[in-house]
Amino acid sequence: MGCKKMYYIVEIKDEREDQQEILRKQQKRRERCRYFLMQKMVGIGVIAFTVLAVKLLEGDATMALVTIPLGLLMLTSKEPVIMTGYFWEVEE
Repeated sequence: MGCKKMYYIVEIKDEREDQQEILRKQQKRRERCRYFLMQKMVGIGVIAFTVLAVKLLEGDATMALVTIPLGLLMLTSKEPVIMTGYFWEVEE
């Protein structure tokens, strides 16, 4: 094989590896966005559940001392709070 052919083959291989790396990064970004969207939705659900429970319990807001801060933490946190498969991947 000539030198130019070898260079061409190596160049094609490098381009494929670069494309695969870009796809891996995009997939990780999508997984991260999906995880944090789910975390925010659960936070909203916890707050909504708390409001409903306080109404059903006729104003006894004892459980709100725990659930409101938890819901707010889930809404505002930039760190994983809910332990799913994504959480354990990030921890490694």
